[in-house]
Amino acid sequence: MKIVFTGDIAIPSVSDIPKFCFPKELEQAYWFGNLEGAIVEDGDIKDLKLSSKQVIFNSKEAIEKLISDINFKGFLLANNHIFDVPNSINQTDKVLKSHNIPFTGLDDFNDEITKGLWIKEKNENLLILNYGWQHIGCKKASKNTNGTNQLRRSQIVKDLNHYSVDEDLIIIIIFHLNYEFEPVLQPAHRQLCRELIDLGANSIICHHPHVVGPIEVYNKSIIAHTLGNFMFPHKVFWNGNHKYPDKCNRQKIIVFEDISDLTRISTYNLYYSPELNKIKIINKEKILLGTPNTIGKMNYLEYLKYFLAKCTKRIYLPIVISNNPFIGSLYWYYLIVLHRAVLFTKKFK
Repeated sequence: MKIVFTGDIAIPSVSDIPKFCFPKELEQAYWFGNLEGAIVEDGDIKDLKLSSKQVIFNSKEAIEKLISDINFKGFLLANNHIFDVPNSINQTDKVLKSHNIPFTGLDDFNDEITKGLWIKEKNENLLILNYGWQHIGCKKASKNTNGTNQLRRSQIVKDLNHYSVDEDLIIIIIFHLNYEFEPVLQPAHRQLCRELIDLGANSIICHHPHVVGPIEVYNKSIIAHTLGNFMFPHKVFWNGNHKYPDKCNRQKIIVFEDISDLTRISTYNLYYSPELNKIKIINKEKILLGTPNTIGKMNYLEYLKYFLAKCTKRIYLPIVISNNPFIGSLYWYYLIVLHRAVLFTKKFK
């Protein structure tokens, strides 16, 4: 079984689906993508004037066209835009189930163990677990409302210990995390990814920053820091005011050539042209898992130095250096105080 993972998908109309031509070897592959926004009926998009509001969503007609063109076998929903349009989760559930497409990433508050997306074919069993970072707007569930699976170390370790009892099960974890336009993982998130691989996860793939980041080879597994977008048009949402810088035109998909042989992994580097609304393949690269690559060899302090050189938001947002809740809370307290200080300063300029 060949599987493909893409970046963020947000398509507000059929005409916004980019032109593409992927190689035949990917036609029968099982595709999975981050559905960045709920599925909404096209009539509701017009009636609710969603195109002029600051929300991200997917058109029902566009998604149905997409899954007829590409062999999508599942979607990830744990992201910061999935609840942008009120009461649209039921529509998302209805549309995907009508096409027999499973999804994961939503939390109904009642489950002790996170429900994943299962793919079973012959002797191959694949489980995809999906979590979102609350601090970038991935909504937390409550007794009365659904939310997204939360990126909490304690819960994820509990899930992994539960599922990894089955030694034949392939487990791939998808995270929606980090700040926009950050190409490399926060130091604490990288440490968590490594810990989860040591506990039994086979690979970890991350979304949200809308730019492409490195792929780290660790313990004969991969940690994809960010894949960037996949299908996310420029100057369409928010009455045409939602756009991305040129660096967001670079995209990446990851291909597990055969899920029964996890040593065979490739990436396709893509380029999206907003002017032509077209995705172009730049090249294909094989990932060598035998030994750690340059970033995979870095210890914590070496990586921290590397991160500081690569990160783009050094002033206004804190660096997440620890998975310890107490230390993490101190950093978010620092963020709130700094933000208020900046607003206060601007007020009297």
